[in-house]
Amino acid sequence: MGKQQNTEDDESIRWHSAFCAATELELADNADVLEFHREYILGKEPIKIDMLVVRVKDNVILKNEIAKDFFRGHNVIEYKSPGDEVNIDTLYKVIAYAALYKAETGGYVDAVKDNDITMSIVREGKPVKLLDMLRKRNFQIDTRCKGIYEVGGLIFPYK
Repeated sequence: MGKQQNTEDDESIRWHSAFCAATELELADNADVLEFHREYILGKEPIKIDMLVVRVKDNVILKNEIAKDFFRGHNVIEYKSPGDEVNIDTLYKVIAYAALYKAETGGYVDAVKDNDITMSIVREGKPVKLLDMLRKRNFQIDTRCKGIYEVGGLIFPYK
C-alpha cells in the first residue's frame, strides 16, 4: 500500500482548522471553563536533543564499559549541568525527545524500532527525589553499576 495522493480538493481543505473548529463547537457548553489553543507552540526554541549517538554497525562490540552494555542503535542523551535539577519533568522531556525522534526519523513507518532506543539523563550526583518518586509509582529501578540506574516500565522496552 502506497501513500495516498492528494487531490486539488484535499489540498484546498484545511483539515486541522476544520477539526479545531468542530472541537470548539462540541465543547461550546463548557467554553467558560476551557481554553482553546490552536497549533500550540511547545517551548521557546526548536526542540533539540543534547546528544544523539547512533550505532552504525551492529556487529562491533563497543569498547566503552557503559556503552557496550547499555547502548542500542539509537541513544538519546540529556545532559544536566551540576546546578540543574533532574525531576519528573526532566524525565518526561527526554521521553518526548526519544518518542519524537522515533516518529520522525527514517523514510518509512517504524524505521527506528522502539526496542532499539535508549534514553539517558547524565548529571553529577544521584537524582534521589526522582528515583524515590518512580519507586513509589511502581517503576522497576535497577542499578547497572555505581551511578547508573535503569528504569523499567517507561514507554520504550526495557532490557
